[in-house]
Amino acid sequence: MSLQLKVWGNFALFSRPETKSEPQTYPAIIPTAARGILESIFWKPEFHYQLHQAKVLNPIKFLELKINNVDSRINPKDVINWSINKTGGFISSQHRTQRNYVLLKNVAYVIEFDIVLEPCTKNGLRKYLKQFSDRVENGRCFQRPFFGCKEHVAYFEWATGEEKVAPELLHLTIDMGAVPYDVSFTPSETNQRFYNQTFDKQTGERGFKPGYMQATYKNLKIDNGIIVF
Repeated sequence: MSLQLKVWGNFALFSRPETKSEPQTYPAIIPTAARGILESIFWKPEFHYQLHQAKVLNPIKFLELKINNVDSRINPKDVINWSINKTGGFISSQHRTQRNYVLLKNVAYVIEFDIVLEPCTKNGLRKYLKQFSDRVENGRCFQRPFFGCKEHVAYFEWATGEEKVAPELLHLTIDMGAVPYDVSFTPSETNQRFYNQTFDKQTGERGFKPGYMQATYKNLKIDNGIIVF
């Protein structure tokens, strides 16, 4: 039987990858964000979360904001020189710029998922279900879950099963387009953009290998208030 977790918050920003300088959100939660919320509560390499669907509980409402950002990054080499020479520094007010953000406000979802054990796992499923349940019931988490950005906190509790989709979304289909479905690390000796700790799901062996991050996309729709992942 699948698990159902209710998550909600004041704001959300599920950024579209094509809007980098002035972020705009997808109309609802995306798979990478849903999986990130679950992993923020409880994560072990011995299992993974299999997402099934998300239920949109509140009407989709957008909010446009102008947010102050900086237009450049600090070079680590400059920081070393500043510390050695005791001069220099980065004054944020001299690099200030405003960006237009399009957020979601007053969001609430029910995420339906399963915990799936990896082949190398020696413990039973009941152990991890109990640990996840204890964290949800006591409001504990590894790090505070958020909706796309850390500024937008996500609150969570078990769904009662009586939650209903927003009436405005019934008999309505919204095309979300190509949505980031998963981001994974691929070990590679020829494309060494990152170094990351790896975990062999078959043997359980750990390592630290070079490679690159790879994103996969999937076309999703909000159909009658339900997003099927």
